[in-house]
Amino acid sequence: MGLNIVRGVNNINHALFTDDSLLLGAASVSSAKSFKEVVKDYCEESGSKLNKGKCHIYCWNTPASTLQGISSCFGFAASSSWSSFKYLGLPIFLHRVVNRDWLPLLEKFESKIHS
Repeated sequence: MGLNIVRGVNNINHALFTDDSLLLGAASVSSAKSFKEVVKDYCEESGSKLNKGKCHIYCWNTPASTLQGISSCFGFAASSSWSSFKYLGLPIFLHRVVNRDWLPLLEKFESKIHS
């Protein structure tokens, strides 16, 4: 379970960086409850809080009732129709990445280099 980055490398099922986290798991209410418990424990121990305005759930091939249950469990917005989202400013794509997908990021880098 997770993101397949390249062939021959284990899938990524979570990523943690400073105050950004990416958690990947099966689309089920029971998985959501398990994730919620772990996140709750982490927040209690660290003193951190979730910004529900920045948290989002992305699913695909998931029944609407399951997506609604997961969203209700966390109290986050959820989407079943999406093509990409950003984590640490980098796009995470649902489809196989092609060169044109990186153009906006390359243009941003180029403008920063020129300034």
